[in-house]
Amino acid sequence: MLERTKLLIINMLVIIIIIIIIIIIIIIIITIIIITIIIIVIIIIINNSK
Repeated sequence: MLERTKLLIINMLVIIIIIIIIIIIIIIIITIIIITIIIIVIIIIINNSK
């Protein structure tokens, strides 16, 4: 019984870690996209103001 519980806990931990990693990757990707959009908008504004 103890072994199975240990395995279950380890599995849960692994799943939680994987989910956290996926969330971090998604946040990084979204941040990069937002930064890119902001840079593009700034460039457009600068070009229009000339």
